[in-house]
Amino acid sequence: VETVASVVDAAMHDFDFRYDGFGREPKFPHPATIELLLAEHLRTGEGRLRDAALMSLEAMWDPGGKQPRLADEGGGFFRYAAHRDWSDPRYEKLLEDNAQLLSVYLSAFQLTGEGQWAAAARSIVGYIRSTLTDTRRRFFRSSQAAVPGAEYYTIAPAERPTDEAPEVDESGYVAGNAVTCSAFVKAGLVLGDDAVLEFAAVVVDGLLRGARVPGDDILLGHRIEPGHGSGPILLASQVYAARALVDVYEALGGHNRLEAAAALLDEVHARMMDPVREAYTDTIIEVGAEGYLSQAIHPLAENSVAAETLLRLATLLDAPAYQTRAHALLRALAGNALDYGIVAAPYALAVLRSLARNPVMVQIAGNPSTPAARALTRAAHALFVPVRAVKYVDPERDRAAYRALSESMANGSAARVGFAGSFSQPTSDPDTLVSIIARAATAMFAGI
Repeated sequence: VETVASVVDAAMHDFDFRYDGFGREPKFPHPATIELLLAEHLRTGEGRLRDAALMSLEAMWDPGGKQPRLADEGGGFFRYAAHRDWSDPRYEKLLEDNAQLLSVYLSAFQLTGEGQWAAAARSIVGYIRSTLTDTRRRFFRSSQAAVPGAEYYTIAPAERPTDEAPEVDESGYVAGNAVTCSAFVKAGLVLGDDAVLEFAAVVVDGLLRGARVPGDDILLGHRIEPGHGSGPILLASQVYAARALVDVYEALGGHNRLEAAAALLDEVHARMMDPVREAYTDTIIEVGAEGYLSQAIHPLAENSVAAETLLRLATLLDAPAYQTRAHALLRALAGNALDYGIVAAPYALAVLRSLARNPVMVQIAGNPSTPAARALTRAAHALFVPVRAVKYVDPERDRAAYRALSESMANGSAARVGFAGSFSQPTSDPDTLVSIIARAATAMFAGI
């Protein structure tokens, strides 16, 4: 808890009380830091953390147009602003940045129910779908260039000449695609857009089939090529893909996705673990390699996402070994995590998950593709709950849980919520499920 509090203190120290956001200039969005403040607000009840988070989101979005902002009226967000007041944006739009912002605007909507956050999220989804999505090759493009910049973006969106639009980089990268899929899964559930959700599933499943490096049976490459992955095997590609597989499972089911995520992280553990540092290296260190590929670098964000995903798999697969592995990884990272300041937010979020004594477990029985199950799944994700697991109960694999739910499956699906060592009464009503989760979430961080 002290580590989490230290990262939060660093964020509040860097908070700009005049223009909102963090730091002075250049001004970056820091979506993971905002996510952390929202989560800590739930744990501690501190209103100042919620206020700082929401004020920062509003400053970047600013739909009223009262001040410079990071959002483009035509959709999506620019990379950063040159000045403290968010003026003079750097007009490049990056896929991964927009995906991370999409996720945190959705979190704000889940927490508050306020429509402006949903509007911001829809703007990002619309931009990514219209500009950065390759529907033929079924992946997301990496970025849109900054040139021609202000002379293009200061024109009203409806009047912008399409033949002068900034160039789009057609490349697809595994990590960026996986991060975007996680955000699209969340958007599909929270905004009720099945097309967004299902495209995310297509992309994630496609990464497993088409992004492996030739000659490797499990690990994924860096860049998406026709039929295979290329470039170095990077930790980011593996851990973000594993997380996205878990996200898709919690939205659409498919136990094979959990197995695939576990296989990726098992292979990472076998081939990318530094036994001295007890953390994962950013790539496979080859004997005799020179230069960058010979250096053991242990990226904090990617290691933190690995730990968080291991904790989720431990719950969903009832595999305590993954929890043990995650806790060991977080301990190994603790030594210098605070050196990163607010950039340590992904680590703090993983630590929060590891400390939660009463994580919210939603069990759903019934075919995940039916309207009744889809409605319960959307209800399971309706609220901002930082430590939640959604498990689809299999009649053979989870017999006891299935029996407990089966009597309430009048419409073909039912759900119950586990917290504090017991389960709620099953329900087939989505509104009732939301109410039960809201009560359970109040005990999520009890005692820490």
